[in-house]
Amino acid sequence: MELLIDATRTYSVDKVTRCVQQGKRALREMPVETLYLDHHFGERETGSDIIRWARERHLLPKQVVLVTASPRGRSDMAQLLRDAGYRSGDGIRYMKF
Repeated sequence: MELLIDATRTYSVDKVTRCVQQGKRALREMPVETLYLDHHFGERETGSDIIRWARERHLLPKQVVLVTASPRGRSDMAQLLRDAGYRSGDGIRYMKF
């Protein structure tokens, strides 16, 4: 399943959630293969927090796609993914090997 966690964007995926709590629920309850993730939600928590939370619970899927427009947010999330063993050729799509 493909999951998008983003407050505003719409992609052609199986499930779209608009806030951090809905995204966490979807990661817990559904077999996610690809996660499309924004950084800023207008909430206290960010995409970086979702990555940390999912990593601690072994819920990060094999592929994570960073869809944020924020250079700082992308950089922060990319570093967290690299630290978790993910690799990317373009700085957007990250795969766990």
